[in-house]
Amino acid sequence: MASLTALVISLYSFVAVRSAPGITVVMPDTIRLAVDSRGTYSKILMQPVIAVLGETQRAETVTGIDMRLRREGPAKSPGGRADFLWYASGHWQGDVTTGRYGFVEESDSSPFLVTRDKPSLSLMDFRAEHWLFAPGTYRATLTVRRATDSRPLTVRWCLVLTAAGVAQIRAHPANFMPVRKDWPASPSAEGDRSCYRGEPSGAPSKAPGPTSAPRGAGTPPARNTD
Repeated sequence: MASLTALVISLYSFVAVRSAPGITVVMPDTIRLAVDSRGTYSKILMQPVIAVLGETQRAETVTGIDMRLRREGPAKSPGGRADFLWYASGHWQGDVTTGRYGFVEESDSSPFLVTRDKPSLSLMDFRAEHWLFAPGTYRATLTVRRATDSRPLTVRWCLVLTAAGVAQIRAHPANFMPVRKDWPASPSAEGDRSCYRGEPSGAPSKAPGPTSAPRGAGTPPARNTD
């Protein structure tokens, strides 16, 4: 009986470590929003964690990621929906002369591997052409496609933008404005952590000052996003 039990456990372990890995996606507390200087497209910069679940030793190949926003209201309202494409991955780089930092592209969007020991922590630039942010509540999805499963993994989230928040984004083109999901909608809504909010309770609604200035969205000379 003991030998049979050991054999079953061994077979289970053998299958488990070689089975197709499951993955999970964890959304960050902060995302950043911007428009280009000509006002022709919008950007969302985020750093989701994409990790493999379980004890498997196999790697998963993420073949693509996309994002969709839909503003609450009439289904066919102008600008009510936007498809964001993953444009590039990169990192933050500081400027010692100005004390500011900007997003620097490292690579175009392309498939990448995720293993149990090495989750993806890439900073990703998503863009929607011919669409600009407007005030409202947006229902959003982040969809991750993978090689081992034809069914995509979809994470649902939301974004709340006030008129003042949108004005702040448009007043600082080519700069990323941070929005967070751990800010409550109001002092009495301490339990509401479901949405990213562009103008949190208690935060200034005017153009940001030196301590809250939006981060530069510039890229290296090799590619001009404007």
